[in-house]
Amino acid sequence: MRYEFLILLIPVITSFLATVFSISALFVSKRRIYTDIITSSRLKWINSLREKINEFIIIYYEEYSKPTEQRTKLTMKQFEIELFFNYTYNNDGYKGLKKCLSVYLEYPENHLIKNHDDLIIQSQHVLDAAFVRAKEEAGISKIKDKKRRKAYTPSSVMNIK
Repeated sequence: MRYEFLILLIPVITSFLATVFSISALFVSKRRIYTDIITSSRLKWINSLREKINEFIIIYYEEYSKPTEQRTKLTMKQFEIELFFNYTYNNDGYKGLKKCLSVYLEYPENHLIKNHDDLIIQSQHVLDAAFVRAKEEAGISKIKDKKRRKAYTPSSVMNIK
């Protein structure tokens, strides 16, 4: 009698465990889908911001000879770039980039800014912070990232010693 009970109990336990594993797999896959969507969106955001900053510099070259109050395209592009900012994540980086963009708007007419290092550096701070956040959301830790970078260095890819 005791063995009969155990024989009946084994399929019940097995089906229960299978159900639990199925439900947990469903939650894991939903989380993975969410992570993939967020990471993909963040990478698109990074590329869009790069393009907008590039467009900003192109417009600057078109409008630098105009008085500051007549640089409307440049002002509109600055606003467009600033709409990409979410100050809750990288407040200092966004403030630095915003300040750098403002310099282009306020620079005296007929004085061309030739060195864009500050804009590039400030942009890289913002873009790097977003990329790090994308990697964290994708589950790539700093240790895993270092291993991947080490595995794909030019010398390892090209067998250079």
